[in-house]
Amino acid sequence: MKKYLSIDIGGTNIKYGVVSEEGSLLENHFVKTPKELPAFKETLVEIVKEFADHVDGVGICAPGQVDNQNGVIYKGGSLGFLHEFAIKAFLEKQFNLNVHVQNDGKAAVLAEFWQGNLQDVSYGAGIILGTGIGGGIITNGSLLEGKHYQAGEFSFMLSQPGKVTDKNMLAMQASAVRFIEKANALLGNTPLDDGITVFEELNKGTNQALLDLFDEFCEYIVFLIINIQVVLDIEKVVIGGGISSQKILIQRIQELYQINKQNQPMFDDTMESIDIEVCKFQGSANLLGAVYPFIVG
Repeated sequence: MKKYLSIDIGGTNIKYGVVSEEGSLLENHFVKTPKELPAFKETLVEIVKEFADHVDGVGICAPGQVDNQNGVIYKGGSLGFLHEFAIKAFLEKQFNLNVHVQNDGKAAVLAEFWQGNLQDVSYGAGIILGTGIGGGIITNGSLLEGKHYQAGEFSFMLSQPGKVTDKNMLAMQASAVRFIEKANALLGNTPLDDGITVFEELNKGTNQALLDLFDEFCEYIVFLIINIQVVLDIEKVVIGGGISSQKILIQRIQELYQINKQNQPMFDDTMESIDIEVCKFQGSANLLGAVYPFIVG
């Protein structure tokens, strides 16, 4: 049985583990993400060195614009020091291992396509909710990369006509982190990142102001789903990110999608209803998806 080292580079932690060719996560570890490139390289080498003699390849996912053909990270998201880092060449020069590199949002979608809730879906999308909105698109049974490897960067979609500003990007209105902060402020709670309390109150169904705020957040996700559908004619959407573990979120998005569809007869008559589900994988999605290129050869 072949095994692969998978590394998920995040803004706070670098998660890493061993994944079998059958898709089982056999080990799972993490270290703090260094904030400068020299220290980052040292940490990366230490991680790979620990497993180099026991794995058949290294799969990596990272934020930013990732050239998965040449293994180069551009922009780097919150880790700007990774800009133009040729991570594939860097590791292959030091270790006798093949290395694959992918954007983190796309890796999560590949995990769902491999053995999750996008399995056997030819046209679908994954929406990963967090500080912004990551994700990926499956077209004709393959991951859509885009000319500049930026397909699926839903955060930058405009929420309404107007100037291209931070406030007018969908990442602002459909940020799960921002929703939780606004909800806690409404409830008078601290800390503002307490998602558990917010959803306890939502599930009670008694605070109308909170329910309205939640609907506004969900409507933006539906707005995104409908726009993806009309452009790409997808059959299914899966929603991930920490907030997606709350059943009320997926239920309300499904309800609002159908309400919006039925309220517009032309849209309802023209467009088929699509399936909207939660992602099967949560914390392990990126680690699984990062090694998927080895599975398909």
